[in-house]
Amino acid sequence: MLSKEPKASLSKPQAWAGIILHTPKQTEGYSLTLARVYIFNDYAFPCNVPKEKRESKFWITWYYLQERRLSRGLRWWKTLAGLLYQPIHSVCVMALVQKEALDRVSDPDAPGDKLLELTILGVVSFLSLALLRWGDKVATENRGRTGGTRMVHRRQLFAKLLMLDAEELSKVDGHWWFYVGVNNTDVMAKDAYYQGFVVLQSGFGLLLSVAMICYAQLSKLAEEDVGDELVNLIMPTVALVATMFLCAFAVLRLPRLGKLLVQRMQGEAAWVDTLSWLCHAGASMRSLATRTHSKLDLRFTAESRFFQTFHIKARDWSNDTIWFTKWITHLIRVLILILGTAALLKSRRTGSDVFQSGDFVFQLKVFASCGKYLEKVISSLIKMFSASVGLQQFATLVNLPEKSAVKSSDSHIVHAHGSNEIRFVKDDAAGMDLKRNKSRMLKRSFSIPLGGAVRVSSTKERELVNFFSQVGELTMVPFGRLYRPEGIRVGYVPAVALRTPHTKVAEEIEDGCPVNLADGESERLVQLLEITPTKRMQDLRPGEAQLVAILLAVFRDPDVLVLNRPCALLTDSQHRKVWTILDLWQMGGAAKVLGSLGFVADLPSRSGVPRRKRTVITSQQDMALDPYSSCPVYDLDLDTGKGVFVPRSPTRTSF
Repeated sequence: MLSKEPKASLSKPQAWAGIILHTPKQTEGYSLTLARVYIFNDYAFPCNVPKEKRESKFWITWYYLQERRLSRGLRWWKTLAGLLYQPIHSVCVMALVQKEALDRVSDPDAPGDKLLELTILGVVSFLSLALLRWGDKVATENRGRTGGTRMVHRRQLFAKLLMLDAEELSKVDGHWWFYVGVNNTDVMAKDAYYQGFVVLQSGFGLLLSVAMICYAQLSKLAEEDVGDELVNLIMPTVALVATMFLCAFAVLRLPRLGKLLVQRMQGEAAWVDTLSWLCHAGASMRSLATRTHSKLDLRFTAESRFFQTFHIKARDWSNDTIWFTKWITHLIRVLILILGTAALLKSRRTGSDVFQSGDFVFQLKVFASCGKYLEKVISSLIKMFSASVGLQQFATLVNLPEKSAVKSSDSHIVHAHGSNEIRFVKDDAAGMDLKRNKSRMLKRSFSIPLGGAVRVSSTKERELVNFFSQVGELTMVPFGRLYRPEGIRVGYVPAVALRTPHTKVAEEIEDGCPVNLADGESERLVQLLEITPTKRMQDLRPGEAQLVAILLAVFRDPDVLVLNRPCALLTDSQHRKVWTILDLWQMGGAAKVLGSLGFVADLPSRSGVPRRKRTVITSQQDMALDPYSSCPVYDLDLDTGKGVFVPRSPTRTSF
């Protein structure tokens, strides 16, 4: 029976990728393979950013906004249309209504029905307000800036984490994934996506303000002989142009702000790393000495101080930039007020109609709107620039290659046809480059025969750990090659088993079992392991978690199973269970294990290459194998690169 998952609504295009395969299950005579599919789109952010432009904060933000526009489709345009009416209402409608009320309706000498004109102005103002409310409602319903945008980016990070090769995953500290997933995605939604609308709205209002002033002045120049009042009429336009040129200085301050924001992000990420470790340490904290607690406190305080230092600098730099714009716009507004008052006084003394109260109020109203929108543009640009720092870090993580260049070129692993062994071949021509990867370099060549059990020993812990990660194909051999038979599948169980959160043991066993278990069978299977079925995975003791991890690895039925210190944390009873499970698996795979446990398991054979004898690779120090195991045992010494077969007495193994 296939498990049903809630469908996720995919807006086009999305940047989810990858395919995660689960073990085949048999359902009503059919062999089915469960899969979780991530749809990958090269035109989605950040894959749509050309490599030569990924270091530019401007282009990172540009391509991000383009991707959001395409993904939202018609809703993006509805949002923009709803937001753009706000400048029209403020700059055009209300300014013209006030001008007409002062110049025409309140003038007793002007012809017309005053009551009718006043009613029309009130109705126009009310209808414009109603249209403004409708535009705000349309923008709110279609902009999608709340949880949806954040979760889209968080699912991108989740998919990338599951697809990354272990070699590439190890290059990024884990706290960066946590920090970017929690902080940067939130900043991307608020200060990149939504502020893009604010910049367009404010820029439109700014241009509309300039256009309204220019229109009013040109209409005056065309209709009347202005004479000496020409300077008073064109002064607002000159002031607007000068203001925009002076405020361009604010944009030149952004590069310095970018450096401060990067340092602030690094400090906050380090703070989050320490906080996350402290929150998840649990009982392990009790083993630390008082002096260690004090050092942790000092480190936490130092990281907080580092973050605060650059946060204050970035905050002050941003505020100074915004206030520079406010000072300039306010000073020029005062200049317009002084010159306009003088022009209005002169016009009233001479009885001229060229410059009236309505013209003066109109200029003040429109220029105030111009200054307001200019400040909003600068403020939004600063927020978007701050968000571009988070966008760059997000793009860096999502654009990581799923496989390293060496693995992708097939120069690391060579598929040897017809071979029945795994060979590590040292590269003698590596030269001085060995020093760069001295901790992981291959010291000598050796072979591992397949079809039995291999126990590995070394006097150096580092070489033993490197060997397990390399034979498990988690990391590469820096200077050398790994020859292996074509088509084999390798499984790996770490020394400390990973315990998944939020699931119970019975649920984990049921999901990992290659056959569908009836009601209650998964609980019975867990009870055979002497574990409480309703126990959560994260609450398991280390030995119990290791036993469950080995059983799940056996259920996947790989050709080679690599066990890194599998019995270091097991009790004697759990030791015997591990020996039995591994022996049964080598004799007949997962079907043999399930059959011995009393479950009917008629698993289909794997298509493709012929099935090889199953191989267990483990450490000799743990004595993880039953001394009476039925399979041949090969002891390999990494210090010399030599191995020898150990004779064993076959016996029948039962659980």
